[in-house]
Amino acid sequence: MSALLPLSMVSVPCSQMQKWISCNVNTDQSIQDKVRLTHRVLQLMGENRIHLLKELLPAGSVDGALFRDPAFEYVIAPVSFLDMCGNTCWTPIDSWNHRYGRFGFGLLSFWAYVLQCSFFDAFQRIAKVLGIDLSQFGVAQGSQAKGAVFIPDSMNYAAPFTESVLEQPDGNYTFTTEHGAPSFYAHSWNCSGESVLMFSTLYGDANHCQWKYLAPPSGKIIYNLSGLKAKPCSSVYLLDALMRVDERNRAHSGEVWTWAGERSFADQIDWSFLAGRDVTYVYSPSNRESCLIGDILINRFKEWGISLKMERYHAC
Repeated sequence: MSALLPLSMVSVPCSQMQKWISCNVNTDQSIQDKVRLTHRVLQLMGENRIHLLKELLPAGSVDGALFRDPAFEYVIAPVSFLDMCGNTCWTPIDSWNHRYGRFGFGLLSFWAYVLQCSFFDAFQRIAKVLGIDLSQFGVAQGSQAKGAVFIPDSMNYAAPFTESVLEQPDGNYTFTTEHGAPSFYAHSWNCSGESVLMFSTLYGDANHCQWKYLAPPSGKIIYNLSGLKAKPCSSVYLLDALMRVDERNRAHSGEVWTWAGERSFADQIDWSFLAGRDVTYVYSPSNRESCLIGDILINRFKEWGISLKMERYHAC
């Protein structure tokens, strides 16, 4: 399994998170489930700082970016930086100090210090306050952050500079608009023989934008959209494995290959624009998720009046 890296802004220690993610107590829960749950907790921590601070220290009060109680001060300071294209991006740097001289960075380390517990115990307590069940499985990646807007065309922004609880990904996949402009990305890791997939998406508001490990709107998750639009007469193949789509497109230039999506959002993708074309779903019958996605696609394509062929392959 890839070694875990700390997220600098929240101070997640390697060993404790690695132990939880690699622990296989719930056999139905995958490593991907745990990675996505970790990111969901971290995302909601960022959106609910004040709530979590008041939960931890009920006597505290807020004054702008400062939270203080008789013993502690917690400061939320947004810091700007320029990406490779010269665009201004923002990231919060949280710091705290104790009147007895101790200090640190990030909400997670603050909870651990105040409660005098391990980082992972603090992580579990925070997840409980946020209403997140860390034992769930079949986890969809978190989507739009509170108050943020999905930016569909990232052509003018550098490739995502975001930290994950995993090392550098093994594969990166660019999703484009129908005109070929980069829109968002998917990243894959191989962890102890399991595949982990995470999206990174550009979100922003009137003041700034930032790459986040969040899923884009489900209806936008169509891989090789520009290829599908550029070859309106070519046969279309929906593959169950994103990692193999580019290879299939290179090997079969007269066809257009794309990704069928995950079970968590496969029913939300609008493939109705494929009406009148020859469409085939290609999947591994030994993969339960792929079979379930096939059932979803059959029903959806029937609603659109499109005949969907089914083709099996046997994974090595």
